[in-house]
Amino acid sequence: MEEFCLQYTYPQCPEQKYIRDMDPAQNTVEDLMLRICHVENVKGVCLYTVDGMPLTDDPFFNTWSLKERHIKNKDVLYAIFTPTQNLQANPTMRNPTAEETVGEHNVRCHIMLKGNFDISVNLTTDTIYNLRRKLAFCSGIPVHALHYRGNHGSSDTLEDLGISEDKRSAVNFYLSTCDDQPPNNIMLFRNDVALSVKQTTKGQSVFLSSLYSVRSEKCGGDFKKVVAYIRQLTGCNPLAQS
Repeated sequence: MEEFCLQYTYPQCPEQKYIRDMDPAQNTVEDLMLRICHVENVKGVCLYTVDGMPLTDDPFFNTWSLKERHIKNKDVLYAIFTPTQNLQANPTMRNPTAEETVGEHNVRCHIMLKGNFDISVNLTTDTIYNLRRKLAFCSGIPVHALHYRGNHGSSDTLEDLGISEDKRSAVNFYLSTCDDQPPNNIMLFRNDVALSVKQTTKGQSVFLSSLYSVRSEKCGGDFKKVVAYIRQLTGCNPLAQS
């Protein structure tokens, strides 16, 4: 049987690196990250496919095996080393209990990539919050990673949302660590954007203003104004063109 082997490289890497002695069915993406960090003597790493697709931006999927993430023998990965504070961590939430799973009705839930689960609920009193916790208990998937596909209010009961015991219409959930609510621009740039390299106050202002302008207008005719603004703000034409 051929030995499982992965190759990885990084900017200015002198030669191709290899990772061996891993079981794709048992070892997770998190195991792979830890192995690379150990070999390179770094604290944190982000991994990408050869096509530039991020592999490690969602900590929930980092707990999946290499096989589940379709990382195959002889695949080439790209590594970007970064401080651990730049890596997203799984939130800490209270685990559901067996007592929370009781109910008078049965509804079918479908989880992306994981299949169907029949859950006991009370249609007239339970909300999506209750359904998520019951689904987490039955599926073994953390509550924070389960997101309902559909609009709902915090007080809407399952019956209000048109959810029934009809097995032909499953309640769909997708998987992600990220919050399903878009971030507020002001709070995002005040709390969630941090510079890993020390900057002057003016330097921070220039960077954050440029980042905000790009986020606000990504393409189209008005984007030319954004390019001109960044060129004027930074005095750096290559930065504006990039």
